[in-house]
Amino acid sequence: MSHNKSSITFLALALYCVFFALAAFDGILKYYIFEILFFTAVTLFLHASFRFWRLNTPVYAMFPLSFALHLMGIFGWYDHSPLLLQWDHVTHFVPLFTITVFFFNFLRPHMGERFWSAKTWAMLCVVLFVGMGIGAAVENVEFVGFLSLGYGQGGLFMGGAGDGLPLDQSMSDAIQEIGGGYLNTEYDLVWNLFGVIAGLIAMCCVQFATKRAPSRIG
Repeated sequence: MSHNKSSITFLALALYCVFFALAAFDGILKYYIFEILFFTAVTLFLHASFRFWRLNTPVYAMFPLSFALHLMGIFGWYDHSPLLLQWDHVTHFVPLFTITVFFFNFLRPHMGERFWSAKTWAMLCVVLFVGMGIGAAVENVEFVGFLSLGYGQGGLFMGGAGDGLPLDQSMSDAIQEIGGGYLNTEYDLVWNLFGVIAGLIAMCCVQFATKRAPSRIG
């Protein structure tokens, strides 16, 4: 387990370095430097507190993969998504799915053995509200970033790649006049909720549909 944890940490940090180099080469590092530093700090924190959070290899590996999705905005995917969905929706859904799996896994020992027990549903509500709260906190961070940094790319800026909103005069007018910024925030919150619900359903299937005991996945 320790070997797997260290391997994931090493690969995650190497991946962040690659994105750092790509952003520096393209001249957009100033838009993504905050995220790269934050993701590095979170990865090191989870590595150091691995046992406390009852982490295991699959759940731990989901974090750098989720972070990498946002950093792929360096390739311009927020403006031109390679998928049918806007890339901004993907980068809200998947990280919130990961966070939900993370907290579900952490609280599993406190759940009942039966799905319909009061203990189980109390913990499911805790996971639901924690996931939604973290998603809302991200929106607050984005808002503070906009107030401090203004328009541009990256998650802390508004209107450019990072919000799925190409900054042009019409979009700027919408933000100022008809609430384009509010629409973006609400879309983000909705996809956060989808990610939380999907994470809960997936983990409930693992926990109860397979009739496994309420212990962490290992």
